[in-house]
Amino acid sequence: MVANILETARCATVATTISSCIFKKHWHRWVGTVNTGRADKRDCAVHRSLAVAAIACSLLAACATEDPGPCPLVIRVVDASEVTLYREGPGRDLTDVLYHVAIGPFGSICEYDSDGWIDNELDMSIIVERGPASRDSETSFPYFVVVADAEDRILGKEEFIARIPFETNAVRIGVREKLSQRIFLKSGETGVDYKIYIGLSLTREQLADVRRKKQQLP
Repeated sequence: MVANILETARCATVATTISSCIFKKHWHRWVGTVNTGRADKRDCAVHRSLAVAAIACSLLAACATEDPGPCPLVIRVVDASEVTLYREGPGRDLTDVLYHVAIGPFGSICEYDSDGWIDNELDMSIIVERGPASRDSETSFPYFVVVADAEDRILGKEEFIARIPFETNAVRIGVREKLSQRIFLKSGETGVDYKIYIGLSLTREQLADVRRKKQQLP
């Protein structure tokens, strides 16, 4: 299955310092396609080439070393990886569906600098399929990025909004979001000492619905 991908648009930074982490978001507009299946080696290669462009336009102050080390592991939270949104009311059949939202392929690259920081560039996509009940020309959906250490202690969390405009009669479309996480490394640490979790920001009702549907699977 192939979806149109639209990247919303500009080279900018939104930085929030939490503990030893700094989150930044970059926007670049383009139209293309992406396979909505799982991220394989080919997908990651595409993400790496795109993330290089994000690095070039981001305002990272420090110089990178010539021999970069390993990057933090990026993990998609299973229970927050997709959700179906319904119009208001008790109906929950196909005619009541507004959107189906899912985290698509993702990947990252990173740089180490001489001041003890690692700059991780995350490239992720959010795929949205419009349902029969949708009449809007655009929608938006929140998602989160969490930085944790090797013991899963949360060092920083930030929520972002993906805005999805539907062009003409498009039924399935996606946005590719580029974000950077700047993490301070303690002595002897590398990127493998950290994890980056990504997922959709769900309400309690949405999370319960996701888990209920999984329990009904054969």
